[in-house]
Amino acid sequence: MLCAVSEFAAITTLGLKCAGRGCSNDGHCSAPNPVCNTTINRCVPCTTDSDCPGSENYCHTTINKCETCVWDADYACNTLQTKRVKHCRLSDGTIKKTQELSCALSKICKNNQCVTPANCTAANQQWTQGSHSCQGAVTAANHKATQTLTDNTGTSTGIAVYRCWDGSWQKQSGVCGTACIAATQTWSQVWGQNTKTCTGSITAAVHGQVVTATDSTGTEQGTATYQCGGGLWTKTASTCEPYCSSDTDCASPKAACKTSTNRCVECTSNSHCSAPTPNCNTTTNTCQACYTCAAGCTAWTPSTSNTCDDQTVSQTRSCTNTCGSYNCATSRTAYGSQDCQSGSGCSSNSDCGWNSHTLYENKCHYGSCVVCEWEYYPQYTACWDSIDCLYAGIVLDTYSGWCGWGQYCDGTCQDCNCTYGLCVNNRQTYSCSDSNSECPSSGTIDCH
Repeated sequence: MLCAVSEFAAITTLGLKCAGRGCSNDGHCSAPNPVCNTTINRCVPCTTDSDCPGSENYCHTTINKCETCVWDADYACNTLQTKRVKHCRLSDGTIKKTQELSCALSKICKNNQCVTPANCTAANQQWTQGSHSCQGAVTAANHKATQTLTDNTGTSTGIAVYRCWDGSWQKQSGVCGTACIAATQTWSQVWGQNTKTCTGSITAAVHGQVVTATDSTGTEQGTATYQCGGGLWTKTASTCEPYCSSDTDCASPKAACKTSTNRCVECTSNSHCSAPTPNCNTTTNTCQACYTCAAGCTAWTPSTSNTCDDQTVSQTRSCTNTCGSYNCATSRTAYGSQDCQSGSGCSSNSDCGWNSHTLYENKCHYGSCVVCEWEYYPQYTACWDSIDCLYAGIVLDTYSGWCGWGQYCDGTCQDCNCTYGLCVNNRQTYSCSDSNSECPSSGTIDCH
């Protein structure tokens, strides 16, 4: 038996027969199967949702048929207990639409309703780890409050964090094991070709506790953190810096000797720095880009707001920024509003076309197209306060930029390495591990 080119052969209980239309594109198909499934080369009702008319009609892609989604009978609480939600689903449970009713910040979703959560009463708590068992007592607290318990008695010691949630105490974390005794610790750090060694004491601690040892005397000084685990101390971080009399005693990342304290620092002059952080802040002894220079400067005076475009104005400002004049210009020539502009050749910047060079930009000035030059490359301005595009000493444009929350400026925007807790009532905890002074440390924020 031979089938038509537009059909394909199929074996049935009655033998071989021609079954359905074969296809390689939609042009080979027609109603009620107007779409070509090119994976199996068959005409089908649909392959995507756009093939199914109607606001709640969708394509069930497993069987290539249009279906109307069916709404859940009632709302249900979401996992975080912040909303009442219900879904419109296909026959296989696939969610296609969702409706949400958020609870007020002072309420939680419980039994499909937004209710006021209960506070917690004082209670004894017990937590275990392996064969060890620890205990402690929480005091009465409001909903969402957290308390840290420490068990420092007996052979098993540890720390646990409990959180009050709607009248019940929930253990967020907990460790329990053998305590650690007080000890003297020694740690080292390689500086160039030399290894420096520091020594400090740590106090006795419970299992899981972190303590800090400090060496603040002698020619090598530093700190180290140790964590107690099963009766043993484990070093988690450390620094040990050398005494210095010249730069040759130091090594990267602290390659300069600050002779007033005889300690190695990142820089003492601009010669220790390079792009994109070419300036040494001699107060903090760190290399900076000084991109936030204008924050330490007064406004430009006099104002140009009432000055015609063909009248240039010499402006000045004073700057207290410690970065000096690298980005902190204290004088410039500016021009006024576009309202007084005259001439021919262009009426707006769009008439002047696009300049492919990142350092230059085409501008309409005095009715003629000119090329202004940015003070610095615009791609480096992600966290600069502002830079100017200059033509013959006249400011034709200004660019401003900044970093987002949880970032800091180091030539470009850098991540503060923040981690976030669960979103509850549109708030969540955060903790950032980067020690940069521009980074937040920990607290609560609106949910990301």
